[in-house]
Amino acid sequence: MLDTPNDSEWITYADWAKQYGELVYANVFGTHMVWVNSKQMAYEIFEKRSSNYSDRPTTTMLSELLDITEWDIAFQPYGTWWRRHRRAMHMSFHNKAVKAFFPVQSKHTRSVPSNYDCRVC
Repeated sequence: MLDTPNDSEWITYADWAKQYGELVYANVFGTHMVWVNSKQMAYEIFEKRSSNYSDRPTTTMLSELLDITEWDIAFQPYGTWWRRHRRAMHMSFHNKAVKAFFPVQSKHTRSVPSNYDCRVC
């Protein structure tokens, strides 16, 4: 904990890379921290092996008390359920799909409801 820098972190991390290598791990008060110190290592971990490391941290409040992780894709751990729902979300909400909603949005932003009274304004 005392070796963790407070400012100019990049200098300390560069020194750690020279001393310990491209991948540095530390456990600070139960928090797992990893520093990736090269472009090649970042590509290896985040592109080639992404299925091993692509996950979200578990939080007691969300998962056990509120039970949100069961249905909310933002908090769902990486897996079959997440991939299936991510694919469905992408099919409906990518750039070209969203453009299809523009005419409907424009129409309804310019329309005035029948029960709207302008004298109240």
